[in-house]
Amino acid sequence: MKAKAVRLHGANDLRLDEFELPEITDDEILVKVVSDSICMSTYKCAILGADHKRVHSDVAEHPAIMGHDIQLPHPARMCFLYRNVYQSFSEP
Repeated sequence: MKAKAVRLHGANDLRLDEFELPEITDDEILVKVVSDSICMSTYKCAILGADHKRVHSDVAEHPAIMGHDIQLPHPARMCFLYRNVYQSFSEP
């Protein structure tokens, strides 16, 4: 399955990439994120790249997905892929 994400390739080098996702295992879920934001720590990672203590040194070869501050959609619109089966939840 293809996915898109903003990934860090180096200092001041953020790109919208399309890449293949690994298969989902029985103890994982896949969540479709429609909106994301970044916090100050993510901003610092983007500016410093591998010079930031939380960014791995080979980020150019293995780009890091940026952002972790998400707001989940209304529960009636939450959809997950779990064990490769589509499920839609309408209750919180």
